[in-house]
Amino acid sequence: MCPYYSKTYRGQFSYSIHVRVILYYKVLQSSDLGGLSVTKGRGWTAQSQTVPDAASNTFPLDSFADLPKLKWLDISKNRLKAIDDYTFRGLTLEHLFLNDNPGIQLSTNAFGGLRTTGLYIHECAISSLAIEVFKPLNGTLKALWIDKNKIETFGTEWLYLFRKLSHVRLGNNPFHCNCELKWLFDFYNNDQNNQNKIPSKEEPSCRSPPNLRGKDFGALTEDDFTCQLPVFKNVDLIFEESVGKLTCLASGDPVPTIHWIKPDNSSETFPPKPNLVQIKDNEGVMYISNPHSVSNVKYQCVASNPAGNVTLSLNVFWPTHYPRDVGIPDTPKPEKPPTLKPTTQATTLSAKIEEKHSKTSISETTQTK
Repeated sequence: MCPYYSKTYRGQFSYSIHVRVILYYKVLQSSDLGGLSVTKGRGWTAQSQTVPDAASNTFPLDSFADLPKLKWLDISKNRLKAIDDYTFRGLTLEHLFLNDNPGIQLSTNAFGGLRTTGLYIHECAISSLAIEVFKPLNGTLKALWIDKNKIETFGTEWLYLFRKLSHVRLGNNPFHCNCELKWLFDFYNNDQNNQNKIPSKEEPSCRSPPNLRGKDFGALTEDDFTCQLPVFKNVDLIFEESVGKLTCLASGDPVPTIHWIKPDNSSETFPPKPNLVQIKDNEGVMYISNPHSVSNVKYQCVASNPAGNVTLSLNVFWPTHYPRDVGIPDTPKPEKPPTLKPTTQATTLSAKIEEKHSKTSISETTQTK
């Protein structure tokens, strides 16, 4: 017969959740229970644990510091919202179960001071994970379950961790299978041929792009993991007496980074918004002061992603005199903005926008890889 354990924080805490703390009976002595009260029942379980706030659903700092001989800790299915820094500090575990806590957030040092060989965070509706969260576990972690989440991609920085693991589950994530994920495909193929770290029943599969939707990694080749060179969709320029607004919109897979390069070779960079794999467009909007202070200048919009770079150059000409008593007309817009389709050769776009007080010519587009 195994006893139930319960531990309650008193005072400022008021919200209780169900926690299962699995202990090794032969290892623990009465002096190791850290103030846990014992009741009879089946299993090694802590029936209740309090957290600071019902809205945050988190554990206090060093919540388990008084259980140094704890080996299994199961706090799954508790609707936890976050794991704060050093929550598990001082523990040396065999298994830590955080699964089935949808939307849980892991702070950068959530696992600081923890040693565990198994970590299970599957079915948590997690859309992204930072590799920095797992760095405290590099010396001990052997099994990692992050399957059945909402993760669309992993950066190459994950390769070092995956190589160190004995067992990893990645299946049932909506992977976006472009060139950025090719490294994971290669890792999976090599693993299936040699080590079998990834169970065949947990084979990763693609949710996008559309032509790969629903296909398992085992049915794909390296050539399926491709990226699309950026394409300009719209360039818009608005100049007034004291300010200018330059807008550059481009699309690609992955979403391109936009760079506006000024006449003095300084630049402004507009990275794509994170965690929006399904969004293909990115827009860079740059404001300039005294745009007519120089009569002939060139601005460049560069759209870049792993597939290559595309550059659009714009020569701006201003008249010698800018009358201040005349309103500034709206920038005319073409009925259908020209789309620049990059090729292996330099592409030239001839387009001119003329105003009463300024004129802008879009002179050239080049593509590099």
